[in-house]
Amino acid sequence: MRVSRVSGVAVFALVASVLGPATAANADPPAPPTAAITSPPDGTTVTGPITINAEGHLDPTSPDSVTGLQLYVAGSAVAGQQVGCTVPPSDTFNCYGSFSYDPTVLGPGTYALQVDLLTTGMGASSPPVQITVPVPPPTVTFLGPVSTPATGPVSIAVSGTTNAASTDTPASIDLTWGGTDIGSQLCPGVPSAHDCPLSFEWDTTGLNGTHDLTATLTTAGSIHVTTQAVVEARNPKPRVTIHTPAPGETRSGVITVTATATISGPQRDHPDSMQLYLNDTKSPVPGQRVECSSSATCDGTFTWDATGATGTVDLIVGVHTARDRTNIGTVRIHVTSPGPTVIVHSPTNGATVSGPVTIVTTGTVNSKQNDTPKSMQLLTDGKPLSGPQACTGTASAPRSCSRPFRWDTTGMSGAHTLQAKFLTHRGSSALSPLTTITVVSPLPKVVITSPSARSTVHRTATIKVSGAVDPSQTDTPSSLRLTLDGAALGGVIPCSRTAAAPRACHASYTWSTLGLTGRHTLVASLVSGKGAVGTSSATPVYVYGGTKTMLAKTKAHVAGRSVTYIGRVITLINKRGVPGVKVKVVIRPAVGKAKTVYVRTDARGYFKVPFRPAVNSSLTATLVSLPYYGSSHSSTKLRVVPRAACTVGSTIRRNSLDHGSCTFRGLPRSTKVTLQYQFRGHWYTLGAGRAPGATIPFSFRFAVRGSYLVRLALSGTSLFAATTGPALKVRVT
Repeated sequence: MRVSRVSGVAVFALVASVLGPATAANADPPAPPTAAITSPPDGTTVTGPITINAEGHLDPTSPDSVTGLQLYVAGSAVAGQQVGCTVPPSDTFNCYGSFSYDPTVLGPGTYALQVDLLTTGMGASSPPVQITVPVPPPTVTFLGPVSTPATGPVSIAVSGTTNAASTDTPASIDLTWGGTDIGSQLCPGVPSAHDCPLSFEWDTTGLNGTHDLTATLTTAGSIHVTTQAVVEARNPKPRVTIHTPAPGETRSGVITVTATATISGPQRDHPDSMQLYLNDTKSPVPGQRVECSSSATCDGTFTWDATGATGTVDLIVGVHTARDRTNIGTVRIHVTSPGPTVIVHSPTNGATVSGPVTIVTTGTVNSKQNDTPKSMQLLTDGKPLSGPQACTGTASAPRSCSRPFRWDTTGMSGAHTLQAKFLTHRGSSALSPLTTITVVSPLPKVVITSPSARSTVHRTATIKVSGAVDPSQTDTPSSLRLTLDGAALGGVIPCSRTAAAPRACHASYTWSTLGLTGRHTLVASLVSGKGAVGTSSATPVYVYGGTKTMLAKTKAHVAGRSVTYIGRVITLINKRGVPGVKVKVVIRPAVGKAKTVYVRTDARGYFKVPFRPAVNSSLTATLVSLPYYGSSHSSTKLRVVPRAACTVGSTIRRNSLDHGSCTFRGLPRSTKVTLQYQFRGHWYTLGAGRAPGATIPFSFRFAVRGSYLVRLALSGTSLFAATTGPALKVRVT
């Protein structure tokens, strides 16, 4: 539009420049001004404020200029509805403007809209544009402060309206929230048939958060109008307060729990019941439910038997309301359950007992526990002595249990342990500290009454044995046994008891001592019915029998050289060696004092005598007399050859005196010596004397010529010969 108008001006300007002032007097008069409403279009129905656009134009040849636009409704200027032109001030021929106007203020009807173009000269009116304002539809609104947080029952004010120009009237209003009916009411029709103010009660008990309310107006003409509002509801859950026990407390035994359930605010609800739970709401305590009245508060007292429980426990009290709402209160406490105790009173630790013993035990249930004793059992060395023994409480001591046990310790010598096991009806148990005792089980006693110790027997002997079981033992004698030198003597003899002496046992054995000369040991044993063995002291006895003392056959010994002489003592009956007997050995030299030594025979009856023999010694061995052996002796002469070194002249004259000497090692002083010679196979004495020492000088003469053998003969030997090599040869001329 603006481009075409500018082109027109340019055309007119061009024409003016062409025509010039000379032709101005001949121009046509200006066209009249025009005005028009460009929107809304004619026949528009209006239900609220509208924008009216208008324009006006002057002929460019007009001497006038535009100044504004004025709105007219139904032929009357609308106050305040005059606008200036919105085109640039340089354009004095065109005017554009807009009006904001709400025709509904005029009420329902049809109205003509006109716009006048205002100029500096003659103006113009636009053609009328018809608009229609219809009758307003029915309305429904919430009157109260529905956004205020609601608790319990609240009043909701709602108003429905139809226009007074309408022939329709309100009939009823329905109120709902979230699809749930709150209520439906008919309109009263007074004081105005077109107004319907109503009040609804909405019970928000149990609701929380924001909720949508919907009000629906239904008119007599079946028109339905709705409106919505958002309501915030604040209805706290029922509250449970646990008064006792306090959090963190340590409790034991039966615990009392007190709690109060409360409905907050004006809610239409009340606690219906309360229940006690442990740790979670899946574990109700049986029998601990409280029924409540219709009051907004409910007090409950509960008990929980914590006997046997130990650790951290959550006590939970749950409430259930009449409106089917629930909530819980929780308190965490610590539970301890002191266990039962049990001790062994008797015997005391470290005691020594024997035979049947009474074991006294006592168990006690802790006073804080709702429990009673059930049974007691005795363990010996960790194993049950018997089955559990039932406890029988008394009115004065219902929590205590004392049980005696009889334990036969016969034959159980050594260290043992005692321990009591105590059990309660609630399944708690306790073990007493270990009691260590020593059991002494005296063995049966047995003695050999005959023969007496170290007595001598001969031939057939009777052995008498008596024994008895110790009176502290619940045992009886069973049999007697006898051993001789460790080997069984006779068979086992069963005991035959009497009513007067049921623990005693006697027996006799016949013992043949033939061939048993010497010392022997008898031992008796008594075996009891429970396997205990008592052994008598060893009884030494001697069996009489003759002996023979023998010395080994002699041989020649060299004088002065050490030798060991062997002998033996044997029995005459069975020729066995007699061990361990004392032998007296006397060594007598040919000249000088005798020497006595004592030796003992070995296990085979042999004895040994080491000595250094002198020339012409004798040896005598004698068994030292014992009553059960008798005495015996033996003697022998020793052939002891001296070592001689002799010198003599080998040739002498008849009737001439010749000299010689012999030295005999080991020759005792004063030994009798004879000087001999041999002639024609016979020995003859030349002279005799005593040796002054080991060296013997001698002299001799022969009256007859010839060859002679000369020797010195020493007395005290059976051989009477003691020279070196062959006799000394002497030739007499």
